Amino acid sequence: MAGGGVGRFGRQKGPMDQKAAPMKVTRKRQYYDVAYKRNAVELAIREGHSVRAAAAVFNVSAAEFYRWRREYGPAPSAAAKGSRTLAEVEAENLRLRMELRRMREREDVLKRSLGILSETPTSGLPKLKR
Repeated sequence: MAGGGVGRFGRQKGPMDQKAAPMKVTRKRQYYDVAYKRNAVELAIREGHSVRAAAAVFNVSAAEFYRWRREYGPAPSAAAKGSRTLAEVEAENLRLRMELRRMREREDVLKRSLGILSETPTSGLPKLKR
């Protein structure tokens, strides 16, 4: 008796009557190179896709795409400030230097005027008699 006995309806159990173990679906693991990951993250950010939408487009899980974005995306501080060119930084530096020079000149003028006003006059006013 290879089948395993008598079935519920009085007939011999055969190989078709046995419950089959659920088949495990295996998927071949995909490996993506660094350039592909960087391009995927850059494209998703530039196009404004959400992480889930981008993950669906690139056929990876959302968790995987989050990891790609953390590793290969722009740094948070660079994204918040925005990237500036060297010419922009130099122009700002020049503007700030000129503003500093004007503020120092104003300070000198105020110090001199305060000094003049706080001096006791030596001529033109009658002397106090005590």
